[in-house]
Amino acid sequence: MPNFHVWPMGQTDHDSFWVYAIDDFDAREQIAATLRLNAHDEDEYGCVEDNRFKMPLNLILHDSGEWTEVATPQQLRCSGKAKDGGQNSEA
Repeated sequence: MPNFHVWPMGQTDHDSFWVYAIDDFDAREQIAATLRLNAHDEDEYGCVEDNRFKMPLNLILHDSGEWTEVATPQQLRCSGKAKDGGQNSEA
C-alpha cells in the first residue's frame, strides 16, 4: 500500500500528516476518525500519494514529529457481547 500526505489547505501554521493507506479516501478517513478533523472536505484538506516516508501500519506521523495510533474503525470493533470477537455468533 502507498503512503499519503494529508494537509490543511491554506493554513501554514497547522499540522500536516502522513499515513499508510489503501487510497486517498482511506487516508482521509484515518485522519478524520482519529484526529476528529474534517479531512474528507477537499476544500479544507489536500491529500496526495507521497512515499517520502515508509509509514508503519496504523500510525499517523504529524509534521511536528509526533506519532498517533490510528483509531480502530467502528466496523472492526467488537461489541463486547461475544467473547470470540463475533466469529461464531448464532443467527
